[in-house]
Amino acid sequence: MTRSLKNWRQDGDSDRPSGLSQKIWVQIIGLLAFVGLASVACSWMLSDITGEYGANDGRQGSIHMSIIRKATTIKGELAYGSGALLETTAPFASAGDQLNWTFSIPDRWIEQGQSQHIIYFHGKVVDGVVTGVLQDGAVVTAIKLPRNAIASIYRQLQSHLPWVS
Repeated sequence: MTRSLKNWRQDGDSDRPSGLSQKIWVQIIGLLAFVGLASVACSWMLSDITGEYGANDGRQGSIHMSIIRKATTIKGELAYGSGALLETTAPFASAGDQLNWTFSIPDRWIEQGQSQHIIYFHGKVVDGVVTGVLQDGAVVTAIKLPRNAIASIYRQLQSHLPWVS
């Protein structure tokens, strides 16, 4: 039959209910701490301008910009229309700053015979969207490139952790 609560405590088993509830509380607190730290990490990662941005333009085709924020500089890549991949190295910038970047064919490709191509970007990165204009000679194209969140988190891990490739 069943024991009464009084008899159960007299048998020395009184630590089981409180021990069990203590383990549950420790697990709940651990889970809450993990969720809190994960949300802070994701918020930080998404507020950083490092990331992958892209969209399609009716005239120029696919426009893709990759931005990697380093300690003192920004490294960027621009895939624009059907042209070659262009690169830039610019001074440190953060979200909301006015950006005036010059993208060009990398020197290593020019040495191999590729012709020089320069595109100027004037704009900003605000709330995960690159907005501004690309100036390719006399052609000026307004752009609005939203961030790809998953690819941006991977790009951040790749830029800060050398073993991620």
